[in-house]
Amino acid sequence: MKLKEVAEVRSGLVLSRKEARLEEAKARYKSLTVKSLTEDGFIDTEEFVDFNSKEKLEQSYLTQTGDVIVRLTYPFTAVCIKNGMEGYLVSSLFVVIRLKSESILPEFLTLLINSNRVKNEICRLNAGRSVPVVRKSIFENLEINKISLEAQNTAVDYSNLHRKEKELLRQLADEKEILYQACLNSFIKKEDKK
Repeated sequence: MKLKEVAEVRSGLVLSRKEARLEEAKARYKSLTVKSLTEDGFIDTEEFVDFNSKEKLEQSYLTQTGDVIVRLTYPFTAVCIKNGMEGYLVSSLFVVIRLKSESILPEFLTLLINSNRVKNEICRLNAGRSVPVVRKSIFENLEINKISLEAQNTAVDYSNLHRKEKELLRQLADEKEILYQACLNSFIKKEDKK
């Protein structure tokens, strides 16, 4: 089945159409930037920017729990919006995917979009374009295989375990670097005293 059969796929807001100077702003929002989405599929809230709007914006342009937000430029990173991440403005640099069916978990769809297979397909379909921005229709026409919810949950659990392992390995590498530097400094101090 195609993604558009089970989800609404829409572009984010073209910010220049609604932007106001600070003193004229009717509403203020925190907006996602391309730096807000890490390659690992996380949201970095420190990379959000303030946006002053001429008017209160439609809810459809703000993040909602279960949304899958995809960056429209390489590396086409997708993130799943969890509880506590609602209400952030999504610009036209992203596409918002809102599932209409409970047959696909948003976390699983995020994994699928972030997979090498789908990213390679996106690159192939977007090849030859002078502007390296993916069209919304590419996501709408993505083929999604029917997979049981049990298998989807297993894949999500496995992915979460993989992320934790990567984070622990990164922390271990950081600690090893600190230990190495301390040993090196100790060695240098001993040699300086001779």
